[in-house]
Amino acid sequence: MIYQHPPQKKISMALRHYWDNLGMVPRTCIEVGAAHPHSFRLGEFVDMGCKVILIEANPRLCQCLKDGCNDGDFQDTWPAFPPPPYDYQGLAGCPNVQIVNAAITDSKGDARFYEDNASSFVAGVRSPAHQNDGFIEGNDKRYYTVRTTTIDEFDDGQVDILLADVEGCEWHCIERLVSRPRLIVLETHGGDNYLNPHIKEIADWMLTNGYAHAGQNESDTAFLKL
Repeated sequence: MIYQHPPQKKISMALRHYWDNLGMVPRTCIEVGAAHPHSFRLGEFVDMGCKVILIEANPRLCQCLKDGCNDGDFQDTWPAFPPPPYDYQGLAGCPNVQIVNAAITDSKGDARFYEDNASSFVAGVRSPAHQNDGFIEGNDKRYYTVRTTTIDEFDDGQVDILLADVEGCEWHCIERLVSRPRLIVLETHGGDNYLNPHIKEIADWMLTNGYAHAGQNESDTAFLKL
């Protein structure tokens, strides 16, 4: 199958700009919190034939990543769609793409995963949903029980790009890395009130491992390996 990423993916273009300046073709690319075919950010690297691993905790959105979707928002459901073709192509047939339904945390097991649109999160983590939306965890909220694992399950020692937008679990996406990716992009802040709960650990890790701050937007910070 030939995958063609949606042309409106401006964030992906920014990532490509970073990478082109390094003058290399990335080997393995990992995106944790990939969400669905409209929002994941490694589309151009899929097109380039790079090994791409997309990790998504939400089983509903993971199914959309595999099989495609229409609406392109966080309310997409499966299989409550008409037959294909869909507006956003699924990636299940791409030989260079691995799609994983799991949450990256500090241990292997399972956890409750709460639904809050783009701010869905692993229970017990101080997330943007808590800080910006006043989300209160409880049995009356929609949740899934999801598999949890650690990042080293997927790190083949050749990861050159790592993206993580996982609502407070970004630290767990780097603390057990085998590789030292040339480019790391993490959600570190956002909205009026949110600061990543592990921002100190992230900053210390970047300093210890020779990374420089390379830019940021309204929610993410990019780090380049020196």
